[in-house]
Amino acid sequence: DVTPHDSRKLLTSIFTLSSAFEEFVRAAEGVPRDAIHIISNAAVHSTSSKLSIIDIRQSARKWYTTNKSGDINSRVRAVQLLDWIIVRVIAEKKARGFLVRSDVKDELLEFLYDSRIVHLVKQGVTAKNHKGKRFNLYVLDYGCYADLLSTNDAPKGMLFEEGKYIEIPLIDYRTVKNSILDLDHFNKNGELPLVNSTDDIYLQTKHNGTIMNKELNIDLTFLDTLPDGFNELRIKGTVYIPTIFIGLVLRKKLGFDRSSGSEITNVYNEHVADNNSIKQPNNISRALRDNESLLLEPWLVVYKSYKKPLFALSPDWKVYWDEYFTCNSLL
Repeated sequence: DVTPHDSRKLLTSIFTLSSAFEEFVRAAEGVPRDAIHIISNAAVHSTSSKLSIIDIRQSARKWYTTNKSGDINSRVRAVQLLDWIIVRVIAEKKARGFLVRSDVKDELLEFLYDSRIVHLVKQGVTAKNHKGKRFNLYVLDYGCYADLLSTNDAPKGMLFEEGKYIEIPLIDYRTVKNSILDLDHFNKNGELPLVNSTDDIYLQTKHNGTIMNKELNIDLTFLDTLPDGFNELRIKGTVYIPTIFIGLVLRKKLGFDRSSGSEITNVYNEHVADNNSIKQPNNISRALRDNESLLLEPWLVVYKSYKKPLFALSPDWKVYWDEYFTCNSLL
């Protein structure tokens, strides 16, 4: 028996980072059948010995397009409802969840639910501005937006309410007006242009400027060469040197030679930050702005502009990478 008995060791033997495991849990949406197919397909097609976030996303998208979308393409009106929901929820609100009155019985919505295209998260949700009414909370299947997760059009939360995104679903809200979908509007008016299959929905998304970018093909194997505990590593007394250094390398692998502080933050949080490291919402930008000694690092190049400074790696940055992380990198 070569299977680790410790759950953490088991996960680290399968996934590149704990955040990749978290992505797998999200992708499965609590459906065992989906979980089995997503992880098995990811394992078969992964180019690495461990599964990365990108492996999970590609597998989930493939499972959606080859299995789930085929199930609903037999009912064109159901495809059109899905397109309408995606526009209303993802495109307009950058969310992935929506609320429907509990007393509404819609055959097409139930068909999408039975086909595992939408998932029921909570029943009986209430709101103070809709007294006496209850709602059911649904989320779109992960496969509907897997190809958007590395773009600016990615959903930012489950629901959008009062100017902020809500990730943890509640049973009672102050207001839910921004997240309610009125299915009567769709049934009476429909949407133009009408689509006939889920392939049309995907093509429309690309035509709107949301194209799967280079991030879906990023090679994260170099992270495996970093020393244990690198998320908490201090170099010259600060955690920002390794954090920014790693973030810039990730951005370079995506094809970006220059990056802002917020872009470094986003790519680091997306691919590196996990349960064992603190995400950096604004601190990276602040460190790059206020820490003068950090700006003197020999691997860091600063480009000043009238808007905000941009940062890049020096031509000899790999020398300092090996010096700081003492590893045989795959860069």
